[in-house]
Amino acid sequence: VAGTFGMATGFVEATLAQLFKEKKESEFVGGLPFYGMRILGSRRWIGVTLAALFITYALLNVPSQTFHLFTALGSVASTIAGTPYGRTSPVYFVIGALLIVSVAALVLGGLKRVIRFTDLCVPFMAVLYCGVVFVLVVVNWRLVPYFFASVFAGAFAPEAIFGGAFGVALQQGIKRGLMVNEAGQGTITMAAAAADNRHPVEQGLVQSMGVFFDTVIICSMAGFVTVMARLWTVPDAFAWEAKKADKLLVFMSSARHLVPGTSFDATVQVLLSVSYALFAFTTLIGMIVFAEISANMLSRERRFILGLRAVGALVFVPFGVLTVLADLQLGNIWYVTDLVNILVASANVPIILIGGKHVFAALRHYERTGGKEGFVSVRDIGIETPYWTGERTKG
Repeated sequence: VAGTFGMATGFVEATLAQLFKEKKESEFVGGLPFYGMRILGSRRWIGVTLAALFITYALLNVPSQTFHLFTALGSVASTIAGTPYGRTSPVYFVIGALLIVSVAALVLGGLKRVIRFTDLCVPFMAVLYCGVVFVLVVVNWRLVPYFFASVFAGAFAPEAIFGGAFGVALQQGIKRGLMVNEAGQGTITMAAAAADNRHPVEQGLVQSMGVFFDTVIICSMAGFVTVMARLWTVPDAFAWEAKKADKLLVFMSSARHLVPGTSFDATVQVLLSVSYALFAFTTLIGMIVFAEISANMLSRERRFILGLRAVGALVFVPFGVLTVLADLQLGNIWYVTDLVNILVASANVPIILIGGKHVFAALRHYERTGGKEGFVSVRDIGIETPYWTGERTKG
């Protein structure tokens, strides 16, 4: 459900981000604060408010992503060494220091350095994760019917529907689905605006497919592994009730359970932990960069932008590291993050509904011309934009 509707909202907001993006030296800036300001009457205070709200949302996500990345790297280290490391061990302190340094080196180097890194990292981690999970599903193909039977029987059983479990599952699925694909929250609009496209609709189509792969494919693959392993049926071996709250532990244990024999258990855990860590790492640096792009609505002074990068990399990342070293959990931060998610989505969704008419007009132009004809906003959809001008098509 989250993925299906998210493909539509992702398409609209990414296209709006392209339509109203602005050129800053050799880079593009834009996203929710920029198109929100122009769609709602070109009032600067609207853009400033949206930018401040989004920066708050992005920076509050940094500690939780740091936490997940840290625990994934700790899992890799423990698996390779063959011995579990406590969170107060020297290994975790070394991981924390390397994490802070690597994030700072990338983020403080600017947007182009981050883009070069993610261009290499994202395809690798996606292929690695999907490849390992696909092999696990194929090897355990006899359990595939059990997966579908369990999911649909559990979802539509009378006790699930009338007992409220269906609503709880749907609510949790939508919340975590939005956390993954970020469609409707305005987060992806920063990256969408930074892209250099021949036509605004191209980025909307790319983003729509991104939501599909994120939610419908990758999240469903995690569901296959967890349900097919059925760890709740072997409580003595896994202690389900005590461990089910630790999502990473459940997923890794489920993957190991599906590996034939035991010789490849460590290999599968390392590969999945590395891919999970890369997912968290790219999300982490992405949040800081997206906050930076939004901050251009407040000021484009180099010192201000550099200061925001430093706050994200040298304050919020170390805070996430310290929560791990102190052996704390991030329950309260998750609650705050969910609240800010709601606030950002509540601000963004009405704006994309109002601005949807511009997207549909651009889509009709794209379908009519096949995207091969130069796009000029005033001529083709009847509105003036900062970038898609006649000078743009001449260039």
